[in-house]
Amino acid sequence: MKTTLSAIVSTAILIGCGQSTFSGSPSKASIPEPPKKATSNQTTIEPTVAVLKPTPEPAKTLEETAVSLNGARWELPCDTEAYNRTHGCTLVNGIVDKDVKLGGQEGQEYIVKLRFRGVVEPMMYKEGAISPIDSHYYVGGLPNNSDYNIYRLKIEKPASVYYLNRADNTSGPTFAIDYTTEVTIAANSSVNLYANIQNGSSIANSAKVTVPEVAAGAAGEYGQFVQMDVISVTLKK
Repeated sequence: MKTTLSAIVSTAILIGCGQSTFSGSPSKASIPEPPKKATSNQTTIEPTVAVLKPTPEPAKTLEETAVSLNGARWELPCDTEAYNRTHGCTLVNGIVDKDVKLGGQEGQEYIVKLRFRGVVEPMMYKEGAISPIDSHYYVGGLPNNSDYNIYRLKIEKPASVYYLNRADNTSGPTFAIDYTTEVTIAANSSVNLYANIQNGSSIANSAKVTVPEVAAGAAGEYGQFVQMDVISVTLKK
């Protein structure tokens, strides 16, 4: 088929003007489709954020609430060299005054079983009561002598006081104590350990009295001491 010169020229003019000479239907690829709308049955998935919760601390045993009480000591030392010279125990600072604290859940009270062991000198007390547990254990009251050593346990809540070296008189030498008793202590209460030689000197443990399984420690072989051990802790009902 021959193409006339005029047809070729016409085609060139149309192309130059940006018009297509294709007379068929336009290609689908050349026409962008509008975005589809979400239908009502489509579900939008939101991203999830993991929330890390702190690991709770394990609950403490009842014995752990009284750990600061266990093994607490009253110590009134006697220097061995000084004793060898004078056969006495003169102390520059013959006072023990320290606090330990019971833990536990606020608002609760606990029955704490305590064992007291040590070597002490005799002391008299008044206005309280001799415990049926041991004649050296005195509940409540006040000191009844101004010369001999005081050994006291004082509980903040419920307010209570106990003396550990009670005797009928103060004429005797040092002696050993070993008894177990129960006291009530509120959670987070302070427990005070107090000892006072009062007159500047303490009776020496000349006979070297000892307590099985409890060392004299800083008190020395001629000194005095009391050790408190926790046997058990139960929740008061």
